[in-house]
Amino acid sequence: MSIIGWLIGLIERSIFLGGEIKARLAHPLSKIAYLAILIYTISRGDPIPVGVALASIIILGATAIGVESILSTLVVSSIPAFWLALTAYVGGIAGITPYITLIIAIGIFIRSMTFSSAILLFIASLNPTRIANLLIRLGKKTWAVYPLLSWRLIPQGLHDMGEALSIYKLKKTTLWKSIASSIATIIDYTNRIEESAFYRIEAGLEEQIPLKTNIVWSTIYVALSIGLVMIQFFI
Repeated sequence: MSIIGWLIGLIERSIFLGGEIKARLAHPLSKIAYLAILIYTISRGDPIPVGVALASIIILGATAIGVESILSTLVVSSIPAFWLALTAYVGGIAGITPYITLIIAIGIFIRSMTFSSAILLFIASLNPTRIANLLIRLGKKTWAVYPLLSWRLIPQGLHDMGEALSIYKLKKTTLWKSIASSIATIIDYTNRIEESAFYRIEAGLEEQIPLKTNIVWSTIYVALSIGLVMIQFFI
């Protein structure tokens, strides 16, 4: 498997592997508050609160979207985090950037990985139905169809592209030809759906889709948010 195909597989598993998880039914304000407090904790940079924030992400992710998904999230997040820490450390040694110690470089890595993991976990917990209902409330009925379609087309597209990149060596073709072929397949797949559902897309959704808020998961998000806030004051 190529590196690009491996990365695509990680992104697919980190965001879309969980399927219809109950955490997506948590109240959106509880998830937004949790994300905001995570970002605030990371921005302060205190080691213990950042470590607790990362631990909360791992535990919440393993419970909400599954162990395989959160592991994929951590791997994806560690790639840009490692690059940032490495360039900062090497640049300091070379005199290009201000010098930092290895401990500070590790801190940069942990903070960057925590931030990226928080964003990916938030995306994975988004509910396309709730987004569609919000667009209906705003009067954008024709737009309301697209979140529902996107949450079906994007994982399918990532899966098809990953498969194309995995077998390009067996066909003895170039990588870019395989990428072009997979993109063409995705475009054709999208066009077919658009043609078959043309009138539904143009008409949009007339009424909101019934959706219940999961009190348990909303409470979990609120409890984690309160816990992170308390840590800022007592540590």
